[in-house]
Amino acid sequence: MCSVRKLFRQTLGFNPSFFSELGMTKLTNTKLKWIIRKNKKRISNKTIAEAMNVSKRRIQQIIKRYNLTKIMPVLTKTRRPKIEISEDKKKAIDIAF
Repeated sequence: MCSVRKLFRQTLGFNPSFFSELGMTKLTNTKLKWIIRKNKKRISNKTIAEAMNVSKRRIQQIIKRYNLTKIMPVLTKTRRPKIEISEDKKKAIDIAF
């Protein structure tokens, strides 16, 4: 398998450091809106997927949902709850690795 370096990347009009500060979820409500806006501007799904670090298929699913309902997709609040790791478990992990 061979790979070709992308020497000239398109600027898509966003600041990646801003998106990294938004949290642990890959796609936030802000990112979903950005995906829809860029799709309306006829930017390819592949380019959007690379910028958001998700699969091209996931971009297609988001756009299809938007086209069918004409409602901006939003994240549900019923995601997996965050669980804190105890100090004992942290020490065990540090010892193991």
